[in-house]
Amino acid sequence: MSETGTRALSTDNAPTQVPRGDDASLDKASGRDVRSNPWIAISRFACALALVAGLTLAWSVWRYGSPLGLPQVLDGKILIADRTKMSCGEAQAGEERVATFRLRNIMSQPVRIVGMRPSCGCGTTREFPFDIAPGETQLLPLTIHVTDRTPFGELRVTNQLMLDTSSAPVTLEASLLVRARPQQGPLVDLPRGSKP
Repeated sequence: MSETGTRALSTDNAPTQVPRGDDASLDKASGRDVRSNPWIAISRFACALALVAGLTLAWSVWRYGSPLGLPQVLDGKILIADRTKMSCGEAQAGEERVATFRLRNIMSQPVRIVGMRPSCGCGTTREFPFDIAPGETQLLPLTIHVTDRTPFGELRVTNQLMLDTSSAPVTLEASLLVRARPQQGPLVDLPRGSKP
């Protein structure tokens, strides 16, 4: 390599002088000019973006206990849930399903949950009011009772937890699929070829 900013390339034993350009535009690994290939810059940007997103996700899980914690904090919540929506599977009339939510206090003072406003007749075994200490996580089980009057199909139950602060209530949603109870009638042997 010469000191004038050029380098020698050998092809078929014939040296050729190629201008190097400034050192800021050279790729350190290959020695190529990155301005000539835009995909190098795009791939570097994509890698940097993926790294930032991954670090943000990891920090949110470490700090708030859930990847959903950061959006809830940015929304002004002081009490975050590991998930705000939960599916409880299927149920028939006369059955119950329990959805258990994990609540975490991210404030430096205790948070008091003074009550719950359900959208239907579901309830919880927790006594209100109850406190969650700073940094503490507690479980809140919500029981969904399926009765004979519950319509068939998908049932969505929304519960709002009322806090003693001016913060917005925490909304939790549980869903399940209500199936019809199979009808049991007397078994009758029909002659072959006849219709019921």
